[in-house]
Amino acid sequence: MVTLEAILGYGNLKEAALAVRRNKGAAGVDGIKTKELVKWFYDHPYKLTESIKSGTYKPQPIKRVYIPKPNGEKRPLGISTVVDRTVQAAVANVLRDEYESQFSDGSHGFRPQRGCRTAINQALKYANEGYIYAIDLDLRKFFDTVNHSKMLQVLYKTIKDPRVMRLISRMLRVKIMEDGKCTKSQIGLPQGSALSPVLANILLNELDQEPDRRGLHFIRYADDLLILCKSQRAAERVLISISRFIEGKLFLQINKEKTHVSRLSPKVKFLGFGFYQNRNGTWTAIVHAKSRAKLRDKMRELLDRRCPRGIEATKELFNSILRGWVNYYGSAISKSYGASEDGRIRRRIRQIYLKQWKRNWTRFVKLWGMHDNKPEMEYRCAEIAFSHETYRARAKTSNHVLTNNILYKEGRQTIAALKEYTESAVLI
Repeated sequence: MVTLEAILGYGNLKEAALAVRRNKGAAGVDGIKTKELVKWFYDHPYKLTESIKSGTYKPQPIKRVYIPKPNGEKRPLGISTVVDRTVQAAVANVLRDEYESQFSDGSHGFRPQRGCRTAINQALKYANEGYIYAIDLDLRKFFDTVNHSKMLQVLYKTIKDPRVMRLISRMLRVKIMEDGKCTKSQIGLPQGSALSPVLANILLNELDQEPDRRGLHFIRYADDLLILCKSQRAAERVLISISRFIEGKLFLQINKEKTHVSRLSPKVKFLGFGFYQNRNGTWTAIVHAKSRAKLRDKMRELLDRRCPRGIEATKELFNSILRGWVNYYGSAISKSYGASEDGRIRRRIRQIYLKQWKRNWTRFVKLWGMHDNKPEMEYRCAEIAFSHETYRARAKTSNHVLTNNILYKEGRQTIAALKEYTESAVLI
């Protein structure tokens, strides 16, 4: 049961504070850093809990920052103070425990033991059952357009404690500070808040009940919704009725340009994945072309042959990005794609080494030293070191000198090695 006492329990507040400290993040408008949070609680004992109980607690304004999106637009994020983040996390913990039993099986975002992998597996299960016509439904700026009154109305169905409702209402309508000016939030969920993902799931659970009631097959991760039907005509009918429900009942907006009905194919993008049908008729997940291009652009930016970050810092960041990418896409990475992408990445790494070793003689000494000064490698190393070709051309022909094994020994991870390790560690 969602009560103020459950939110302000010692164990719950302690767990929330530790989570805020563990997640780090920037300081809010008061300048208090996450590492100073414990000290703040020691210096102000019972101040937070007493203000919440008495109804005098008011969240401080959130600091508005923007991060770039792939399409050139900017995504607004809100940075709350560390104390307010603790309250948000405490409320989120209690709400998550209460609503978990109410959520649909088709919901996979921000839930325990669920994620992108379970969502894709469920989509493949439906596809192999013959549901191959997809409604890719896109909600336009979902987090920025959530109606506060509707959100509170949905919460009131379960939460009967008026003190909790008042607390959530204040956190929803917190002021936003941008360019030194404070404006009151009239609509939307603050992105960056620990409470927003839980509230999003609670509101969109109303949407989940509609296809569940009609026996439709759907998968939802946060605001990404995929509904699967057996025919295009049925999918078009469902799209009309679902759109009417979303706009008329939930007061959300549908991006009509990005929402469409199509047969499952590698071009259909859901959570960064595409869908491919094998010769035997079985559907599998693949890495979508846009996701591949995104990784390629990121690697091109990171593996600049000038290496402004330095070789060691670049190597550490490179391994971290590649490890996260492979962990996410997992078994969707084909052997041929992994090999081709590894080859492209290695060529850029070889360019960095050849560029960093400024002089031809230095290049020769470094390359030959990597092979323990073996006489049979002297000519090959000299051929690369004293070549008049461009760095790009030399990198393409230096694979017999700067071999794959040498790069791996230098600490460079590969997609193939990471994929093999992931598959051996986790059964997908």
